[in-house]
Amino acid sequence: MQQGQIKDRIGRCMFKKLHIVYATDSRYLFPTKVAASSAVAWASRKEDLVIDILDCGLGDDEWNSFSSSILLRLGDDYSLVRHKINMAVYDNMQAWHTSKGAYARLELPQILGDVDWCIYADGDTLFTDDPFKLMEFFDESYALLGHRDAPGANQAEWHARHGLPWVEQSRVCSGFLVMNLTWFRENRGVEKLFEFLKDYPDVLFPDQDALNVVCNGKIGLLPEQWGEFTFWVNRVTKPGCFHYAGRPPWVAPSRQNKIPMTSTRRIWFYTLEKICGIKPWKCEGYSWFSYYCEIIKSYFFVFVFSVLNVIPGMRGRYDGVFNDWWPHSKMHKFMIKRLSGYVRV
Repeated sequence: MQQGQIKDRIGRCMFKKLHIVYATDSRYLFPTKVAASSAVAWASRKEDLVIDILDCGLGDDEWNSFSSSILLRLGDDYSLVRHKINMAVYDNMQAWHTSKGAYARLELPQILGDVDWCIYADGDTLFTDDPFKLMEFFDESYALLGHRDAPGANQAEWHARHGLPWVEQSRVCSGFLVMNLTWFRENRGVEKLFEFLKDYPDVLFPDQDALNVVCNGKIGLLPEQWGEFTFWVNRVTKPGCFHYAGRPPWVAPSRQNKIPMTSTRRIWFYTLEKICGIKPWKCEGYSWFSYYCEIIKSYFFVFVFSVLNVIPGMRGRYDGVFNDWWPHSKMHKFMIKRLSGYVRV
């Protein structure tokens, strides 16, 4: 995309609302609160931001507590909208990570019937830069834009066995998406997605496989910093949005997997405390003692391997260690000054 085209697109989008959508039930409400709060805190134009919550089974008390706590911490310059989802529609579909909320995102073109574009984000994402920058990628030639998914041989084999397209280079993860809702409405996108799920009940990654097959040829890739998996963050040179896929930071590691706190988990906890006003040791499995012990071990871990990495004969051998642990100075690159009032690293 040429620079002039980007500037022109920004100009056309300048007065549009930006919709960021999260789907959640009671189980994922806590991390979704952190994810949505990070989007609000980093937004440059809060008055043009709409946080849409797909309610996949929340009680009214849960919703009231969720919404009031966000508004109390971050004000009311933005809009927070609840969309109740009829989960009975998905009774005959397989659960994904014990939940069927993933199917709700497939109906966004209908739920947001008057919206052209939206950002869909899972509750295990965390913004570390202005979400309005994603408007640069609202390109009508695409139905979807996202982060390239981690490859899996079993997925490729399943697609080949069923005679379905598998384009690994443009296959995106459904946990963080820029969605062209107009394209879906004009091309029977929602109907095709649910037809796919009906035809292939043994699909491995239900909503993700459906989106990638139905939108094949109309999928674009976002720059790596947008939706980057935390196990690949060493590739990121600019902030954007982290995706904690398979590594929920709000759950303490088990004793069998007791590792020092990774840098991206530390950023999540700083966001939890400074933006949401919740102490990190309120998370499952944590105490204040165990939390600070993990941080101390992380400093020690990074120090030791930083030294080893520059010893003659060992130079560069431990580069891979810093996929998940960064020197203290590098962490600052992921927290811009505008959030200094909320987050201190």
